Amino acid sequence: MMIVRIMLFMLSFNIACAVISSTFPFASTATAAIPSQEQISALVNQTEAWQPALNIPVIGDIVAGFNFFVQVVRGTLFGFPAMLQDLGAPPSLVAGAYALTGIVYALALIQMISGRQVED
Repeated sequence: MMIVRIMLFMLSFNIACAVISSTFPFASTATAAIPSQEQISALVNQTEAWQPALNIPVIGDIVAGFNFFVQVVRGTLFGFPAMLQDLGAPPSLVAGAYALTGIVYALALIQMISGRQVED
């Protein structure tokens, strides 16, 4: 029962961090998010000339949907380390956060598969 509480806390904390990270652009990512006028005009010219193969844009939709799904799963499982990375934290701190999160998930998986329970 204890591992269920730990997992619920970690998932809710990671989701909150992912929402904060995606809602507010941080200093390290804010400059890359604002394109220049030349980049905008080049993008407009490129998209005007684009035609999907056989006028079926399904492949692009599948790839974009898969990418969105991967980002949601990443935010759900590793929201806090990803937020630290977006904030520009030192790589050793980010790697440690990823390692601690992975260890907790691995221990939870082992405990759920083996059927053992930790006493409260």
